[in-house]
Amino acid sequence: MPLALVVTSDSASRGSLVSVLNLTGWRVLDVPTVTAGMQQMRAQLPELLILDQKLPDEDALGMLSRFRHMPGSETVVVAVMVDKVERATALSFVKAGVAIFVAKPIDLIDLCQKLAGKFSGVSRLEPPEPSNDPLARPLVVLVSQNLNARDATVMALGDEYDVFYYDGMKGLDGERREAAVIIVDEGMLGGFDALPQYHALFGKVPAIALTARGVEVPGYEGALVKPVRDLTVKRVVRQITNRSNFGVLAMPSGVIIRMRDGWHSSAEAYMEGLCDQVTEICAMAKGSDRRWVCIDGPYVGATEHINRSKQVYQAAAAVKGLHVGIITVLGDLTRVAFEMRIPPTFVQNTAANFIKVAQDLV
Repeated sequence: MPLALVVTSDSASRGSLVSVLNLTGWRVLDVPTVTAGMQQMRAQLPELLILDQKLPDEDALGMLSRFRHMPGSETVVVAVMVDKVERATALSFVKAGVAIFVAKPIDLIDLCQKLAGKFSGVSRLEPPEPSNDPLARPLVVLVSQNLNARDATVMALGDEYDVFYYDGMKGLDGERREAAVIIVDEGMLGGFDALPQYHALFGKVPAIALTARGVEVPGYEGALVKPVRDLTVKRVVRQITNRSNFGVLAMPSGVIIRMRDGWHSSAEAYMEGLCDQVTEICAMAKGSDRRWVCIDGPYVGATEHINRSKQVYQAAAAVKGLHVGIITVLGDLTRVAFEMRIPPTFVQNTAANFIKVAQDLV
């Protein structure tokens, strides 16, 4: 595995750059100063040196002039990160042995393509593979350096979604996952134009613009206005991820479908679409070797809404081979089971009770 040494004090660029190099087959060391970089190279020369034009203790050209006197330095490919590629600056760097120019904000896809063309054993940056489980908790990626936006998003979505806060300064830890939606803060380096980089990291999925103006942004599915509001982010993310009508809590052996507020008083056309979605979720549950489905939510099983509850239950039960039941806190369980034509053991007043019954059957 080839070694790349990244020398930059730019925290906004370091995290994503180091992550992408790791993902494409590099062993990476990163240091913030020329002094630390020179010390590292005296200990071990890298195959690739990525150097920031502006460093706190010395400029890049000064470092390169000393670096080129080190034995073996002629074999090292040098890339330089610049705010702007200007002719005079470019000529100076070319004379110093720079082979690759990297303009900020960094085009990670382009950089990986250039490196893959120069080195064997490294790859281009490919998007992550979709999850094998269609009912896994959707991943929402918030690209921002705003801690208030982070806290509000986690608070609003954390019960149904996995929220990953990506500020560009830290790496990607753990297994790489495809996101369900990406929220991009306009204050990030590169602004909204950097979306292709986030698509490369997290998958080509719908994106939401986080802006102070609340205007539509080309290429984005929706917009959120700063500061982030709990109800607004829930509504927009649920709509884009097709979870407006219900939430889904998937477990290894089964799925709880939680109806949203107001489902029981909706128009008939809405109910038909909702029931189709419930059937689809149940088909996914069976297809992923789950054995039970439970319907939960406000007014499920309530006497005045028993017909609507039946509709949803029957939509779930249409998928054969699943144990289907409901959770209700609004009536006598035996009566509800009789009126809805459900086996009494599959009508419970808590999710814990239903799961215990279902697990015993499985």
